[in-house]
Amino acid sequence: MQQRFLALDHLSAGTGGGIHEERRAAYQEILRDLKPGVNQITLHLSGDEKEIWTIIGPDAAYRRGDFLIFTETETRQIIKQRRIELIRWRDLVRSSSVSIFFYVIATIYYRK
Repeated sequence: MQQRFLALDHLSAGTGGGIHEERRAAYQEILRDLKPGVNQITLHLSGDEKEIWTIIGPDAAYRRGDFLIFTETETRQIIKQRRIELIRWRDLVRSSSVSIFFYVIATIYYRK
């Protein structure tokens, strides 16, 4: 029996540093420019708990900011207007007969 493997169609490592407004604009541009297929935007989201700041340090501000960006009304509207489905790898596995050998933080499926 031949085994099949699922692969990403498009990968984005997110956005680099910058102020919150720049990061918001960059993420929203990524969402607007998604191509049909399985897209992954790698995000490291977090809350604003003291423990997170202790473990991660100053970069915790970016993680918290990214969480806020992806829960803002404007970003959610882009996701809805573009008909972007937020899914997990588990969802893809259930809908196909493929094997997956890697862990993914966040995956987005965009179907025109």
